[in-house]
Amino acid sequence: MNADLAKVGQYNSLVQKRITALAAIRNSAAHGNSAEFDDANVSSMIEEVEKLVADWLS
Repeated sequence: MNADLAKVGQYNSLVQKRITALAAIRNSAAHGNSAEFDDANVSSMIEEVEKLVADWLS
């Protein structure tokens, strides 16, 4: 879905790459791969997601 939204112009390729990186952190957490992320990554992910949502809703 991320690639499709970028393709139709909902956001640019840089935003698409940020979302892909955020999804990687989320997937690592969901699958218990705690060696792949740390508390700072999770905090950053939450802030980025909140910012992306706020930008889209404004």
